[in-house]
Amino acid sequence: MRELKAGRLDNELVYRRRLRKPASAYTHNLPPHIKAVLQLPPEKRSGAIAYVITRRGPVPLENSHADIDYEHYIDKQVRAVVDDILAMQGLHFDEILSGEEQLRLF
Repeated sequence: MRELKAGRLDNELVYRRRLRKPASAYTHNLPPHIKAVLQLPPEKRSGAIAYVITRRGPVPLENSHADIDYEHYIDKQVRAVVDDILAMQGLHFDEILSGEEQLRLF
């Protein structure tokens, strides 16, 4: 977690999505990749998008994204995988983060 929060893994946090229809075709729900696409100039809004989640929401890599939302990645990406692994040992992700599990060992 320290490596992630220190920004050393930022290159691993990039979401990549292919655009199957024009961004203008989305009228009600805007998925994160469409929100990111709409921040680009119209001539760059086709093919695929690479973006990160910031505290401001999804942002294309081409734009400034110094405020990456590390908590989003921990909650949405890391937690799901780690919880499945820890469950086999009777542990939970939140216990490991809070240190409660370590206290139970003594």
